[in-house]
Amino acid sequence: MPNPYSVRGQAQAKQSGGAQAAGTGTASDGTKLSDAQQQQVDKLKTVDRAVRAHEAAHKAAGGPYAGSESFTFTTGPDGQHYATAGEVAIDIGSIQGDPQATITKLETVRRAALAPADPSGQDRAVAAQAQAGIVAAQGEEAKQKTQADGGTSSSEGANSGTANGDTTGSGGASDSGGTAGVEAGRVGTGGVTIRQGAAAYRKSQGALDASIVQAAQAAAAQPLALIA
Repeated sequence: MPNPYSVRGQAQAKQSGGAQAAGTGTASDGTKLSDAQQQQVDKLKTVDRAVRAHEAAHKAAGGPYAGSESFTFTTGPDGQHYATAGEVAIDIGSIQGDPQATITKLETVRRAALAPADPSGQDRAVAAQAQAGIVAAQGEEAKQKTQADGGTSSSEGANSGTANGDTTGSGGASDSGGTAGVEAGRVGTGGVTIRQGAAAYRKSQGALDASIVQAAQAAAAQPLALIA
């Protein structure tokens, strides 16, 4: 099962300097609003629109990995509730055993995090987490390919050694061609033996494996949360 991982924050709505929507001038109980109260209502309406548009952008770009929008409301002087912060749950867990699918998924998550016109610091942090997951998946994909290629090369080398190592003479004694064939099976391109190649592979993969493990441990340590 994939291990979902994301981070949580609140959307920071920027108040527009343009024209604001006109208020009703009265509270829900019929009380007339003061000029200061009406200005506050107008600002809350502007913030409400900005927050909803921000979260809608996350959700639309997140596709199947984005959850429902959730809002924090503030009650204005007119008694109405206005969205002043919001968040969208998004799954940035890896897809076990399929690094290419993980890369495709996390590219979608990264786009979703940066989808709003004014991505917040939290949005950028989520995008960075997705990018780190992409790098780890690319490393895992490269590791799988190297292992597959190494297995193919070893098999081909062994087959070459057997083909060139035919025995001749009575009693099954091997000629010099047999020895040469066996050695050919042990030596790869550029005169590097299979044993040497394996050692070099382990050394080069050490740091990469550590980074993949660290990324997986970080993901496992975090619960599913929210971007905003």
